[in-house]
Amino acid sequence: MNVGDYSYQENDSTKTEPFKLYKISEIKIYTDYKPERHDLAIKDSVTYNNMNLYGYEKIKYRPHAITDAVFLTKGSFFNDNKTVLTTRYLNNLKIFNYPTIQYQVDPKDTLGESLVAKIYLTPRKKYSFGYTLDVTHSNIEDFGITGSITETIRNVFNGAETLELSARGNIGASNDIADSNDSFFNVSEYGLDAKLNFPRILFPVKTEKIIPKSMIPSTVFSLGLSKQTNIGLDKENFTGSLSYNWTPKKNTTTRFDILNFQYVRNLNPENYFHVYNSSYDALNNIGKTYNTNTSYVDGDNNLIIESGTSGFTKDVLALQTVLRPDNQEYQDVSNIEQQRIRLTDNDFILATNFNFTKTSKKDLQDNTFYTFRTKIESAGTLLSLISNVSNIPKNENGNYEIFNLEYSEYIKTEFDLLNIGM
Repeated sequence: MNVGDYSYQENDSTKTEPFKLYKISEIKIYTDYKPERHDLAIKDSVTYNNMNLYGYEKIKYRPHAITDAVFLTKGSFFNDNKTVLTTRYLNNLKIFNYPTIQYQVDPKDTLGESLVAKIYLTPRKKYSFGYTLDVTHSNIEDFGITGSITETIRNVFNGAETLELSARGNIGASNDIADSNDSFFNVSEYGLDAKLNFPRILFPVKTEKIIPKSMIPSTVFSLGLSKQTNIGLDKENFTGSLSYNWTPKKNTTTRFDILNFQYVRNLNPENYFHVYNSSYDALNNIGKTYNTNTSYVDGDNNLIIESGTSGFTKDVLALQTVLRPDNQEYQDVSNIEQQRIRLTDNDFILATNFNFTKTSKKDLQDNTFYTFRTKIESAGTLLSLISNVSNIPKNENGNYEIFNLEYSEYIKTEFDLLNIGM
């Protein structure tokens, strides 16, 4: 390739000179830069990985947390792509404002073929607070008020980590509530969430060869707790995950949840037939004909919730009534009971999933693009493997349990393809 001379304007004349290949002779990183500090004296400095870090105050970051985000290397040729990648990575840390990278010819180089790279970082506030407040209306809630508050803490362990703590709540009014005598605000939900982000892959062995830092990797720990009062069953929800995120190529994102758990605990399972009236009516009609235990019914010969409905169901399924499996009424009772168990049982899911997203969209003005997303998830595999190796016996239903609770087992995939203007 032949590269022509470089032309530039100087005063009223145009001059030309051969292009030069510049090498980076020094990398200077100012970790707490502000325009008003430009002429102040440096109070702290450290050299790490052939880079010089400076602070107008005491440096508050572990050196590797900053140098890991810099793709410039001392002694290498100037490369604009590495400048762009460094800017993206530093911005992605979310602890600095948009960084500035400047180059100047090294005054110590008499040949004028070396550059000094200067990276100016302006820290964001260590603590930031946000909130939302909304009024809602839906098929479930006639009227609702939803709010949340979020506190973000940056550079938690001096390694450019970010911690997000949030609380959310909702109160609403619904006509579908089981207890019609309840107060106006008869639906509520509140929760607490925590998310800790590390701008690197945390793993027992090094992953640099598989996921290099040019892919802007991160590790996220999250925990959540919520409690819900709705149509009468009510439930608590505990969630948590350990996930890795990285960007293999431009417009491509990848997420790997090595652990993702969810535990749903139903608080009022005995209230089931107060909520699902049609199921109760069907069971009660069968009971009027086939029930022989007077303790199961009230003065109007209706099954008592919960003792009567559960007692009569057990008698039918244990063949303690005249009904047999080939009778339609027996099958109806069995179906009602299976549905009740499915909707009131506590659920525990321990899953691993992999998400991949790719888009051809270049910018906000791009109206012709596609987006492809896929997800593969497996639940219960690890627990089943541990149970098999440990020779843990199965329960009466032929399933493994953890903490006296059957856990979910499944494998599923998802595929989404969106075409816009193509």
